[in-house]
Amino acid sequence: MKTSSSSSSQLEQIIRESFLLNPNYPVSPALIQCYEEAKNSGKFSKMSSFTKAEHNDEFAIHITHDIDWLSPFHPYSFLNYARSFVSNHSWLKGNQLLDGSIFLRSIEQLLQLEKELGIQGIFCVGASNRLQIGRFDIRYGINQKLFTELIQLLQSFNSVIGLHSSYEADKKKTITRESAVLAKTIKHPISIHRSHFLNFQPQSLYPQLVAANIKFDLGFGYARTVGLRNGFPGKYKPVDSLSGEVLDLTVIPLILLDNVFFTKPYHEVMQDFRQTLEQLKQYKGSACILFHPENMIIKPQLWNYFEEIIHICKEEGAKLNPPL
Repeated sequence: MKTSSSSSSQLEQIIRESFLLNPNYPVSPALIQCYEEAKNSGKFSKMSSFTKAEHNDEFAIHITHDIDWLSPFHPYSFLNYARSFVSNHSWLKGNQLLDGSIFLRSIEQLLQLEKELGIQGIFCVGASNRLQIGRFDIRYGINQKLFTELIQLLQSFNSVIGLHSSYEADKKKTITRESAVLAKTIKHPISIHRSHFLNFQPQSLYPQLVAANIKFDLGFGYARTVGLRNGFPGKYKPVDSLSGEVLDLTVIPLILLDNVFFTKPYHEVMQDFRQTLEQLKQYKGSACILFHPENMIIKPQLWNYFEEIIHICKEEGAKLNPPL
């Protein structure tokens, strides 16, 4: 099927939006052809970086968590505390700031709650060789005692552990190294990934994940909005935007990140979540949600919100955390 020049131009723009491509980044004719065929199928109102809808064969929600903090004594923790006095920034209270095990206890509480709810969440963990102190860094290193205690805790609950890559891992091309470090530490291959701060470019990150033998990426979503960022209601195999080849990677879209509860009214968030869930249910699609253990300390209402979301998912018939 041949694509007209005007249609090709429109599809190229859609592809750029779906892939978050830089304006000057080339788009292969093969990828445009893939999108043209998807458009003509009439199944979805907005094109995205998928290849075959039949990859979605069950309505499922994966409960996931990113571990960003282990110690309240990290320098940026004290800066956050100072900021909370002069802005609307939420952080730990004074007595919590002096509790060295507060984050680990929150993780343990979350693990126990999930056990009671009959689910087993995915925990994405950083793998830095040294403690970083920048604003966008993961605030611990693998050589810290707290990190060892974290891994022991997660493994005692038989948790699935994925890689939470560093903020500039995509740009600096350190995904393979970070994955290898974490795999060696936990003595288990790494097959799941999400970027810190959701900071990545799909066209450069995804080939790196494939090279690292990572099979699932959980980071394509909004930081402060509920919904399907690329418009496709379910997991998909991305296409290399240069070669047009299907990558050996499954993207499970992120539809809700707990940060949204800090910026939007509760009822608005829950309404948007229900609507998104209905879309997934209609197409038997899979997606993930993300709750940070430290946020549940800062905003205790998140414990109730978390349980309500689990209840809604069960009520709608979603499978929770089926094996990946």
